[in-house]
Amino acid sequence: MPAPHPRHAFSLIELLAALAVIAILASLVTVGLNKAREKAQMVSCVGRERTLGAALQAYSLDNQLELLRPRNEATQRWPILLKAYLGFEDLPTGKLYKQPILKDPSQEVFSSDAPGIFGYNVELEATEGDDSPIKLESLTRPDRFPLLATSDAEDGGGLRLQRYGPPPKALQLGYAGPTNRFGPSPNYGSKAVFLFADWHVEAIEVCDNNAWPWNDPEAFEVR
Repeated sequence: MPAPHPRHAFSLIELLAALAVIAILASLVTVGLNKAREKAQMVSCVGRERTLGAALQAYSLDNQLELLRPRNEATQRWPILLKAYLGFEDLPTGKLYKQPILKDPSQEVFSSDAPGIFGYNVELEATEGDDSPIKLESLTRPDRFPLLATSDAEDGGGLRLQRYGPPPKALQLGYAGPTNRFGPSPNYGSKAVFLFADWHVEAIEVCDNNAWPWNDPEAFEVR
């Protein structure tokens, strides 16, 4: 009888090398999946802001080209004033704030209520001493006047959009200026997604304090 062939066992080094290759391949797959998920979320985010833009535009057309003027009050915030244009007339506030259309998809994991909802430009808020109409024609650069932007639910942002810097997470992405938890949040790489007053939606870099909107003192102003 022929002599049996000796069995070759893997050495410890070979096993460790194989495990290392598997770990590298798994990490590459994970990175690819994360990028694909972020891209899908951004596409959904843009779609939601466009839908909200259509509702805000319909409101404006119904009101002699005036922009929506919410108040910083529980019953007068922008989703409540806009809900009839979104088909949510009969929803109570608690259920209204849970509607996906109001929230950036990348922020849905944090909370089902107000944090993470798109922020509406506070320069358009009515106050006790100023509730006069603001018409679209009064904006000199509607293509660079933000109505809505992504917010950071983790830091409590949502509902109100302010211009005094992005939220603190931007510091980890190269931003070096002042921060504000209600500022436009870089939820997609270093970009925030904006709806502008000419009704277009755009993802813009907000972690460069030498670029728009931080180098433009009138970026968020009614002028």
